[in-house]
Order: sequence, then structure tokens, then C-alpha cells
Amino acid sequence: MQIPYVYADPLCIQRDEFGAAQQRVVGDCDQRRVAYRATGRNLFAIGGNPEVARLAGIDVRRYTIVTFAAARALAGVAAVVLAARLNSSQPSPGLGIELDTIAAVLIGGASLVGGVGSIAGTLIGVLIIGVLRNGLNLLGVSPFFQMVVIGLVIALAVAFDTLGRERGK
Repeated sequence: MQIPYVYADPLCIQRDEFGAAQQRVVGDCDQRRVAYRATGRNLFAIGGNPEVARLAGIDVRRYTIVTFAAARALAGVAAVVLAARLNSSQPSPGLGIELDTIAAVLIGGASLVGGVGSIAGTLIGVLIIGVLRNGLNLLGVSPFFQMVVIGLVIALAVAFDTLGRERGK
């Protein structure tokens, strides 16, 4: 009996299984579920104004704890995936990712004030930041100057958000 050679995947997950798991996670975060279900509307209300949400009968403390717990769990999954991708576990590879994350969310249309945003917009923001970061890498731009460019993108996104809110008044 011949044993077939299997590529040593650090996650021990077949590629097709990972794709199916990824689709389930993305499917659970579908914009329709967030926008049209009570949980999603409550989260948007808390993001808009926690005091008003509390007065409306929403348990702000419970939703906040559950949301932060889910964010921590997903950060743990991301850490495992990054460790598997690098074939090592180091504390420094994730430094600077938070800047890209904030930029992607702001470019996607979320407001720093809260209560506004969409999953589709965030995905578009992630694509834009990914293309921008990849283009700067291909041009040979210094990583420190790349952070300056991403910071300028964040400043522009905040400026457009502020102007949009002022025009809406």
C-alpha cells in the first residue's frame, strides 16, 4: 500500500474545507442579517448613541461585552491563520495592521462617530488599501513612507466624512 504525499499544511485543513468555512463566516456577517435583524439594528443604535440605545431598552452592556468577545475570538483566529501563513509564531508581524484596518473601514464608508457603515463598503475599503499597499511595495516605497501615505488616506477619509455630515445637517 502506497501512502500518498500530502502537503504539510500548518492548519491541517484541506483547501476546500477552508473555503467552505470562510464562506460560512462571511455568510453569517451578511449585511442583510446585520441591517434587518434586531441584533444588528441594536448594534447600530449602540454605535450611534449608547445613551439613547439604553433609554430605548437595549442592554448596552451585554451587547458591548458580546461584541468585544466576538472581536477577540476573531482576532485569535486571525492570529492562528497568520502564524500558519508564516510557519512561525512571532509577536511582531502584526504591527501596523491596525492602521490598514482603520483606513479600510473609513474608506468603506464607516463613520468615526458611529452608527454608519456596511460590510460591503468595508470589503471595498479592504480591496482599495490592499491595492494601494501592493502598489507601493511594487514601486519600492519605504515601509515608513507607506505608513505616511496610509495616514494621509485616513485623514482624507475623515475629512470627507466630516464634510458629508455637515452637508447633511
